Amino acid sequence: MKRDLLIQMKNEWRNNLWLTIGLAIVSLSIWVLGTSLYKVIYPTFFSRGFDPENVFTAQIATIDNANEASNEEEDSYSVNLRNLLAVLRSNENVEAVALSRNANPYQMSLWGNSIGLAGKEKDTIGYAGNMRWGSPDIAKVLRLESRTGKSIDDIEEILKKDGVLVSNMVMPLVIDPDTKERRTPEELYGKNVEWQGEEYRVGDIINFVKRSDYTADTYGTIFFGLDESQHLDNIWSILIRVKPGRMESFKQQFESDASLRQYKNVYLSQMTKLTDEGVATDRDKTVEARMYSVVIILLIVIIFLGMLGTFWFRMQERVSEIAIRKVCGASSGDIFRRVISEGLLLVVFATVLAAIAGWVIMKVTDVADGLPYESVVLTEVMTMILVVVGIVVSIWYPARRAMKIEPAIAIKAE
Repeated sequence: MKRDLLIQMKNEWRNNLWLTIGLAIVSLSIWVLGTSLYKVIYPTFFSRGFDPENVFTAQIATIDNANEASNEEEDSYSVNLRNLLAVLRSNENVEAVALSRNANPYQMSLWGNSIGLAGKEKDTIGYAGNMRWGSPDIAKVLRLESRTGKSIDDIEEILKKDGVLVSNMVMPLVIDPDTKERRTPEELYGKNVEWQGEEYRVGDIINFVKRSDYTADTYGTIFFGLDESQHLDNIWSILIRVKPGRMESFKQQFESDASLRQYKNVYLSQMTKLTDEGVATDRDKTVEARMYSVVIILLIVIIFLGMLGTFWFRMQERVSEIAIRKVCGASSGDIFRRVISEGLLLVVFATVLAAIAGWVIMKVTDVADGLPYESVVLTEVMTMILVVVGIVVSIWYPARRAMKIEPAIAIKAE
């Protein structure tokens, strides 16, 4: 029967050729759109490197009052800010509070964005990343994730002792740019690094802190500690972690109790949920992902309706053939399996053509850039499965209808 099927397909090669090309174009279109969608959402499958739940961010501002300022000590801003932090930390709803200078993961910080090994190994390894400063409590507020097994308390101690935290990512080896050899951040662990003439010790390697859920780990993060006992110049925001289930209670208390918002001439404003900032940061990519999803769904619906029409017409042309086979003793199951086998063979041929075209497209475009090889193969397999399901559904209904026609009626019509 298989040999008979191949002979029949060979005899109808013109029709099968155009149908195969059509299926290849269908597969390629779905694969390109599916790969583009997967490329957008792929980073969302990985950890953020921090926990934004139950965290508020607030801006620090001051009230200018020349008469009062003249009667206060020179560093009144720092003193008042420390007092305001103490009030917040003593609140029953608050778990931790940290000062932030670009420590908010959703803020981009490219200022002075490179560090390198110090001492004898100076300039042999360079690491680029978002530079972020936070008081030691930032580890608890963001719940930074150590890759060496250290606890959050250990990370806080590192920041208290002027250590720095470096996130995992792939970084370039500066000493031999011609080879483009790449190293991992773990090579910096425990070593001294230099930034703007100052030396710091890399106290821990943390998980990549994503600026967006849609951000891949191609650009690192460097955390420096802020000493709250020093002059708090250029510190204009704080991050507040609230105890689980206390978000609304704290928000209402913050709005009604002025002591939580202001201490003398220092006050807090624009308090927002960190998760809301994440939604705003991700908005463009979320819209892009939804757009791809809608286009893919519409494309699949249109394509499958077209396939249904094509195979309906194809089955109508074979009504007499089906009738003759039934008269010759073939069962409905035999005929149905034959028709499905023909459709699946066409899918195999179409998949080969689509795979070749897809490989060319990957070479000349960036459609799959940034995706591992396994992900590209996965999208190809999913596309093939989708097309196979579409073929089976498109053939099943017309075939069932054709096989219900009595052989005598079908032959008489001829």
